[in-house]
Amino acid sequence: MKKTLTLVINAGSSSLKFKLFDEKLKEVAEGLIEKIGLTGSFLDYKVSARGGSTSGGKKRKEHLETKVMDHKEALNLVLNVLEENEIDFSLINKIGHRVVHGGEKYIKPTLITKRVLIDLKKYNKLAPLHNPNNIAGIEACLEDLPEAKNYAVFDTAFHSTLPDYAFLYPLPYDIYKKQSIRRY
Repeated sequence: MKKTLTLVINAGSSSLKFKLFDEKLKEVAEGLIEKIGLTGSFLDYKVSARGGSTSGGKKRKEHLETKVMDHKEALNLVLNVLEENEIDFSLINKIGHRVVHGGEKYIKPTLITKRVLIDLKKYNKLAPLHNPNNIAGIEACLEDLPEAKNYAVFDTAFHSTLPDYAFLYPLPYDIYKKQSIRRY
């Protein structure tokens, strides 16, 4: 089996969580950056094995207090920590991103293309505290790890099978059609 790594990113309103898995889905590293854009930012992380190896290597757990202004800076900090722990970025071939709102269009895990990214930005109005930061995490990964395929997994997918009588609000139907106002 070819050695690969999968990175999973959850970029929240003021946090960024990550996990890194090997090809057998064994956890290699994980961490959390809190208070992005706020005073007292910090990164807690642990790396299970050096260089993404599942055999040998040292376990390392750290708490770093640092100023992190935005999600791009947060991802750079994560990548720096992984690099310091000898993780080979060329092995990261997939990145999964939690995205809060995919509207009615995106309900399955989706390969992120330029078109998908443009569409996702339209849903910022439906999840203004989360979607812009989810997208910032995606854009940072596209820039910093350009060889990896990025996928979005949507919170709204969990409720995509609700029947119309359960997701429609008691509003005129044209408001639902024009504004996509519904329960998710």
